[in-house]
Formats: sequence, structure tokens, C-alpha cells
Amino acid sequence: MRVKTVFGLIFLLFGFVSFCVGIGQIIKGATPDTCIVSFSRSLGGKASFDHEQSLQQAKYRGTVGASLGVVFCLGGSLLLVRSRK
Repeated sequence: MRVKTVFGLIFLLFGFVSFCVGIGQIIKGATPDTCIVSFSRSLGGKASFDHEQSLQQAKYRGTVGASLGVVFCLGGSLLLVRSRK
């Protein structure tokens, strides 16, 4: 196999995995565990704020992971197309 083909396949695989993990993080941030949310709100103040911050960070990390996954998939497919010529 040519080097471009191998790198293209690796980029596609890495991009797909990164995209799936990113989507999982977005879903995790969108539907938090209600038991934990109610407990952190009952503690009030800092605990509730920290919990909200962690959910927001999970959404941001998910968005970045999904975006990088798309970029790597596009790069891998571009390498595969160029290796066929």
C-alpha cells in the first residue's frame, strides 16, 4: 500500500472515532443525570455552579471533538482520493 493510502485510512479512522466521542460528549452534556443535578442544587452555591460549569465544558469539548473528527475525515478522504490518481 502506498503511504498516502495508509495515512488516509488512519485519518479516517481517527476522525470517525473523534466524531463519535464528540457526539457522545454533547449528548452527555445535554441530558444530565437528574439525581446529581437536584443534589448539587440542594447544596447550593459553589456545588451548583461547579456542576453547571462541568456540563458546559462537556458540551464545548464535544463540539471541538466533533469538529476535529469532521476535519480529519475530510483530510483522510482527500488523501485517499489523491492516492488513487
